[in-house]
Order: sequence, then structure tokens, then C-alpha cells
Amino acid sequence: MALVKGEALPSALRTSVVTDSSETEHSIDSLITGHASLLVFVRHFGCIGCSENVGILAPRFPELSRLQTKVILIGCGPSTFIEGFRERHRLLHGPADVMTDPTLSSHQAAGFRYGLWGGLSPRAMVEMGRAFVNGHVAQSPQGDIRQQAGAILVDASGIVRFYHRNKTLGDHAKGQEIMDTALAIWVAAHPEIV
Repeated sequence: MALVKGEALPSALRTSVVTDSSETEHSIDSLITGHASLLVFVRHFGCIGCSENVGILAPRFPELSRLQTKVILIGCGPSTFIEGFRERHRLLHGPADVMTDPTLSSHQAAGFRYGLWGGLSPRAMVEMGRAFVNGHVAQSPQGDIRQQAGAILVDASGIVRFYHRNKTLGDHAKGQEIMDTALAIWVAAHPEIV
């Protein structure tokens, strides 16, 4: 079931538990309450498509931070893979938190696709080739390779303002759409400035 823009983030997703690299558990609600937040779900920490996606989005993370939008990346592998993922994507000192949900409950509550076809279809093979040509490499599977990715941007009150469900491993959310939505959220929260 897909999320609906303009509606509240479902309680099943808000109460889903994710884990950080020190294996501390957090509800998604505790991470996003009071903040505009971008939740970027990755297939697994070794996915070549997710490497490409993070490579596209990460340069925008400082801009999102200036717009008071918190960035949280959520994988589905063991927490032991988080630090390697952060290092590969130069997120060690950046304005993004990296979490994981090996149970996939948050991915399911977000309505993201599940199945091998998203990573093995002819379209996915072409997308893998594109990612490789652009300098990305696949790591060994570091999570459930059947889980597809997506992105959700909510405002500070938890209303869904942007939602993207990846059909395949290279079907990424558009960075400019995310930025436009984050800017609209920021402007709505600061009417005195405009």
C-alpha cells in the first residue's frame, strides 16, 4: 500500500524501530518528531543502485540541513554494515544519519515493493550498467536483496509531502523534486521571511 501525499505518516511506520551502528534502537517517530525529515530507504548497504542514489542525493544533504530538514538513510542489513556504508559514501561527518531495519517492518509500512524482479529485470540490468559506468560498484549483499528502495519527505508535523517507491534498483527519487519540496516546507514554516 502506497503512502498518500498530504496525509499523516502511518502509525505503523512511525512506530517502526530502526537501529544505529551502535545497535541502539530508535522509533522512526523519535527521529522525525518536530523536524521536516527526508527518509531515504536503500535496498541493502551493498547495492550498486543505492550507491548511485546516495551519490546523487548526498551533495544535497548540506542544503537540506540548511532548510532544517533532517536526513535519515535506512537500510535493511545488519548494523555492522552501517559504518562501511557511511565511509564509502563519505557520510562520516555529514548531516545524515544512517540506520537499519533488518526486520523490514519500516519498509513494509512505507509500502515499498518487495521481490527479486526489481533487481533482476532487464531494466534493472541496464540500470546496473549505468551505475557501473558512473563509477559505482556493487558490494556483496548486505541485507535483503529483494527489498526495493524509496524516499519519503515529511514536514515537521509528520505530513507526507513527497513519496517515491522505486520500481527497480535504479529508479531513484529525483533530487530536484526533493529539494523543491523541502524548500516549500521551509517557506511554509517561515512565512515571515518571504
